[in-house]
Amino acid sequence: MIAWPVNRRERLCHTAWILALALAAPARTAGQAAGPESAQPSAPAAASAEPPELDQQDPELSATARVSPEPRTARRIEREEARTTPGAFGDPFRAVQALPGVLPLASGLPYIYVRGAPPASTLYYYDDIPLPSLFHVALGPAVIHPAMLGTIDLYSGVPPARYGRHTGGVIAGQRRMYGDSDVPAFGEIELRAIDANGLLYVPIGGGGLTLAGRYGYPGLIVSAFNDDITIAYWDYQMQLSQPLGRRLDLEVSVFGAYDRLKTGADSDGFESTFHRADLRVVRRTPSFEYGAAALLGYDATSSQTRTTLDSQLADVQTQRLSPRLWWAWRFAEDGRLRVGADMVGVVGKLQPPRSSAELAYGFADETEQSTTEKLYAQAAARNALGAYAELAFLPLPRLETAFGARADLWLTGRDAQGALSPRVVVTHMTSDTVTLHAGAALTHQPAVFLLPLAGVADIALAHGLQRAVQSEVGVAIESDAALRGELQLFLHDYDALLFPELALERATGCGGDFTRLGAPCSGSATYPRASARSYGAELLLSRPESERVSGWISYTLSRSHAEDEAGQAFTPRFDLRHLANLVLRVRIISGLSVGARAFARSGQVVTEGADTGQRVARRLPGFYRFDARASWAWSTSVAELELSLEWANLTFTREPLGFACGLDVTTARRPPPDSTCSVRYAPALVIPNLGLRAQF
Repeated sequence: MIAWPVNRRERLCHTAWILALALAAPARTAGQAAGPESAQPSAPAAASAEPPELDQQDPELSATARVSPEPRTARRIEREEARTTPGAFGDPFRAVQALPGVLPLASGLPYIYVRGAPPASTLYYYDDIPLPSLFHVALGPAVIHPAMLGTIDLYSGVPPARYGRHTGGVIAGQRRMYGDSDVPAFGEIELRAIDANGLLYVPIGGGGLTLAGRYGYPGLIVSAFNDDITIAYWDYQMQLSQPLGRRLDLEVSVFGAYDRLKTGADSDGFESTFHRADLRVVRRTPSFEYGAAALLGYDATSSQTRTTLDSQLADVQTQRLSPRLWWAWRFAEDGRLRVGADMVGVVGKLQPPRSSAELAYGFADETEQSTTEKLYAQAAARNALGAYAELAFLPLPRLETAFGARADLWLTGRDAQGALSPRVVVTHMTSDTVTLHAGAALTHQPAVFLLPLAGVADIALAHGLQRAVQSEVGVAIESDAALRGELQLFLHDYDALLFPELALERATGCGGDFTRLGAPCSGSATYPRASARSYGAELLLSRPESERVSGWISYTLSRSHAEDEAGQAFTPRFDLRHLANLVLRVRIISGLSVGARAFARSGQVVTEGADTGQRVARRLPGFYRFDARASWAWSTSVAELELSLEWANLTFTREPLGFACGLDVTTARRPPPDSTCSVRYAPALVIPNLGLRAQF
């Protein structure tokens, strides 16, 4: 453990929703059933809930065999279904953004709000390995090759206890298992307008080796539409599975990614990279699974900004060591127990952001610099240790109860903070087609920086834990027409959260001085915090990819309220009345498929501070976007081929980001709020993509 060195419209949304309802018959996403396994619509969707003995003879097996309790609060997407989602560029992780309750911070950025929880509050996992981000920037693909993924689970609330230390959602991608010497070597190569990627599997010594990688050059396409945007990315993955004895396996995973984004000389820009190496030994039987693992990691993010507003991002480098243990047991017919423990040790260095004077004139202002140093002096590496237990059983027929709890201790600088986080999910299958569930959880997370960037996500601020009470009730209905409907009501209560908009307000409204007196600039040199409540309803209608017409409709109706540390109420940026997605796929003839995705949301709120101590809140226009995809697949004597054409943002829509009001919003001389303000839009992020994939 170390201390860091200092230094648009609602009408459009309603129209889109009405259109979506008209097309509801041909829709679906593979949301996970909220009830016992017999309610699951298909064997693949139930693979994780009812893990069989690992069949290593099947290279298409999409989930690992794990003896673990799976609460019914997850929405699940299958790999092949996700790879054909328009606008996702063949990436299963990207398809998660079309599910209910998920709001991207901005198009092109790999950060999301989940039921109001800020981006840094959501955790990302691949094969139980935490990731700083899931996607490459600018509508880019996932940092993990899609052929290495099994199912993807989205927990908008009440996740399993093992996914702890967070106050938002969890996105967990399962590893696609191969690993038998009888499976022949195979692979795939894909050339696209935005990148090139490939995967190779080779059986080795009773196990197997998988290698994958991607190199992105989307800037060549994006620059044809907007020459102010610079984008580059790459990633790599390696997985090795070797038997050490009967039912005893050695598994090694090594992967990493790099991103660079710049939207003009005087706007946002950063470079970010991370690397992971995970070594585990696992013993699996029909009833038991236990194992030990050690994770090594390196993360770095470097600010490429030139403006004062954007300079709040520092240069960060971190290294981590994280050992973990777990033991799982299936007892009786439907009972499951899992216990485990883990530690996270982080070291690294932090270079604070440059001051406004240094950015503008090349030299540092001593007063501003001292404030910056005071703020960042409180930052420290986040070290943690914890233990958890998960138990699921059927006390009565058709009634499943799942309990979970974890205890965590965070070591932040010289401070130690502990918390106990319980959760419970009760599921009742009222009939063969209707399932009810209810769940609640208390969760904790240390105060981290605003965006889950590589390295930055490892920095914890010294002042207290963030807390969330998550609760939801839901009903899922299966029909004879392969149509599934799901309705969930949720209420999430957040306390002591770090809000990105409040941090920017304080930095700009106070001239960069976090210690200036007078609301909203009062307080010590710390990031401002607030409490919030988010509640609403989520609707999901879906039809499986196996049908000729498939896809899903998702709709979220929600409201959010917040209150700052001084007791002043405000409307948070994530307060959206309407959020809708329509994903439609049609198989025209054998091998030929077309699809489209429509995304629409009502306007976000922009809140700014004034010298009177009151906040000026304005709601931006709503935003919509249409994506399209067409593909043709055929077989040759050498390989299975697929030619695809995909276009993200076919409507060339520009996303509203804020307001430009002419005069400083913090001055008393500013005219009435809406008289001189104009909407500030982001550049239209348009990405056409032509790809050819060969599987051999």
